[in-house]
Amino acid sequence: MKSDTDRVIEIQTLPLNPAKNQTVCPAKSSLTVRDVLELPELLAGSPQLVAGARELDARIRWVHVLESSSVMDFLSGGELVLSTAVGWAADIDFQHYVRSLVASGVAGLVLELGIRYQQIPQGLAKACEQHRLPLIALHQRTRFITITEAVHRVLLTQQMHALQARDSVSSRFTQLMDIGSPVQHIVAETSRILGATVVLEDLAHQVVSHARGPGDDHEIMENWRVRSRVAAGNPVEGRACAPIQARGRQWGRIIALGSPEHAAGTGFVLAQAATALSMELLSQQHDDYWTKVSHQRLLEGLLERELSNWNELEHEFEAAGFEFGGRTVLGLAIELPGTDSAPDSYSVHAELNSLRSAAASLGLDVLCAGRQADIPMILAALSFRPAKEPQATIAELLKRFRAGSPVSTRATTGNPSTSMPGLLASLEEAIALMTLGTGKSAAGDILQPRSQELALLLHKMRAEPSIRGFPERILGPVLLHDASTGSDLLRTLIAYLKHPTNRTLAAAESHLSRSVFYQRLALVEGLLDRRLDDGQDLATLHVATMIHQQSGSS
Repeated sequence: MKSDTDRVIEIQTLPLNPAKNQTVCPAKSSLTVRDVLELPELLAGSPQLVAGARELDARIRWVHVLESSSVMDFLSGGELVLSTAVGWAADIDFQHYVRSLVASGVAGLVLELGIRYQQIPQGLAKACEQHRLPLIALHQRTRFITITEAVHRVLLTQQMHALQARDSVSSRFTQLMDIGSPVQHIVAETSRILGATVVLEDLAHQVVSHARGPGDDHEIMENWRVRSRVAAGNPVEGRACAPIQARGRQWGRIIALGSPEHAAGTGFVLAQAATALSMELLSQQHDDYWTKVSHQRLLEGLLERELSNWNELEHEFEAAGFEFGGRTVLGLAIELPGTDSAPDSYSVHAELNSLRSAAASLGLDVLCAGRQADIPMILAALSFRPAKEPQATIAELLKRFRAGSPVSTRATTGNPSTSMPGLLASLEEAIALMTLGTGKSAAGDILQPRSQELALLLHKMRAEPSIRGFPERILGPVLLHDASTGSDLLRTLIAYLKHPTNRTLAAAESHLSRSVFYQRLALVEGLLDRRLDDGQDLATLHVATMIHQQSGSS
């Protein structure tokens, strides 16, 4: 009957690489048992991995030579223990010994054969495998001091690299703070430094900004708020985060996904990013600054079509608190009166706050932002729960939004939809209606696409060369006459086309007597060689004048 000392388990031999004749520092921010197995100083001892293969990525903080079987007083965690077992008791309890090593946080055990044991005791191998402790046997005599020096040289080199990397990272984020970089740029730079996907979220787990790491094609925003809430309560592997604090309270957290490795340490990089984001918050006047950043980023990204697919963008909207599932969505534009209508102005900020509050009181999800265009406006995406009727709800929304305001502003909407492409079309329709100003709806009215379908169609087709040249070809003689004589025949024609069945009303709108008005119409007919009582000619002239007005030509 063989004793435990004589029994040997089958082991996998790690081949010695003679070409490796010097210690090379692994290109990582930590040293693992797997890395040490590749050091030439250890390979010289013909190492064999006996047990604990699943824990080869355990990190090594230091190397400690320990011949005693009493370990608790000598270890503090993260050590690679080297031993010849010369000081072990003859009746050593391998289970107790290995449990003590694991309880002390040891990264691995290297046992040199030939002095106490000629072969690995099966009891030791079983205990190490059971407790997932890497056990490495050395079959050649090796000077432990050589291994210790090699490992410590690598560790010290890594620490030097870490200090240099930390200095570089600190300098970079200091630069970002000095130049006042916005939130999106700080998040993007953090992602670039770590080479990983980085997400900035608020305390409600709503995404403020994010940047993808290289090669990350996963739909990271899918069901983000639920997954992030779960991860916050139960930390998971592959996720590191740092809190954002400013003005004496926490605002949110910056998160790195995918367990990125960096010489400075992922935690250090995130802490520097958190400091830069805190400084950015301190430079802002409003507590809802992150909401503004998030809403503007999403709306501009949608309008500029900065997306890889519709589902991914839908998940981004939902991660910011804008639900799609089973909802009706719609675009809304509200005119911003007055001179102080820049998107970053205090008055626009107050208007956005008022709109968000009105939407919340009606149970609507809303993303809104100021938009500087020919007509300054607030642009909003609205999400209605199934029980809500969109048009009636919008009327109530605008009523609450305008409450207490002495100025009643125009508003336009797009067509309702249930999808992200439909929301994009709805927003573009709302913008087009507001920009065109067709119908010059009274303040307080809500202009909808149904009343301006031809104008919207022509607006969408405006970039076509044939469309752009159409007004000149049809209206050219009238335009030339007005330009050369200073007359206003085009305005007379537009007034008539607006009221083709009521020339008296058309003349009054032109501020002309009926006789003068009729004379000008006759001149228009002669110049254009068209009849103003012919349906097809009227339709042609109507389209031509609309395109001419949309082009902004005088």
